[in-house]
Order: sequence, then C-alpha cells, then structure tokens
Amino acid sequence: MAESKRDREGRCRLCLRPKSVRRLTRHHLIPKRRRRRIPLVLINNERNTVPLCRPCHDLVEEDLTVRSMLRRRLTVDEEQWVIDVVGREWLNRVYPYWRDLGVGVPAELRRILVRAGS
Repeated sequence: MAESKRDREGRCRLCLRPKSVRRLTRHHLIPKRRRRRIPLVLINNERNTVPLCRPCHDLVEEDLTVRSMLRRRLTVDEEQWVIDVVGREWLNRVYPYWRDLGVGVPAELRRILVRAGS
C-alpha cells in the first residue's frame, strides 16, 4: 500500500508536533460542504488535505488568522492545486495571506506553538 501524504509528513502542519504526540486529522483545504459545486473526487483528493492535530484543526476551522498562518505553510503545489480547482479569489478570501500576524494570533494557538517549540 502506498504511503499517504499524511503518513509521510508525520507532523501537524501548523504547530509541527509529531504524530507520536498528537493524533493527526486531515483538514480539507476545499471544504467537503462545497461538494455540490465541486466533484467529490476533487474534494477527497489527497492533494486537498493537510495533516493537523485536533487543537490546530479546530482553530483553523474557527479563525481567519489561523487560516492565514496555515496558508503560509502550504507548499507551492498545494496552493496551485487549490487555485486550479476553485480560483485565486476564493483562496484569498478563505485563506488570506496576511503579512503581519503577530497581533491577531489567538491565545490558544500561541500556547500550542510555544509548547511545540515553533
């Protein structure tokens, strides 16, 4: 069986904790709720997911600032794939690329990042 991207990375994309510390979940860059407009085969594509630990996954789902932080950790190929499927405008709206994140980082994420040493 081929090794999945999630298994290869072996750590949360946001806080960089290894999967041995926290169980990893798969965050869909293009959400499953868009399946009416986008074929399910694209939504469930491995290129549409990034590994996140549960605390980081919850924060990404709730907070635009955290999504901006996640966008900074996407590979060029991942970002381009999302642009090809839904367009740059959608990506910029859902995962904004903000240059200065120091002020808006939620306290919970700061605690996670400090504990992880990122």
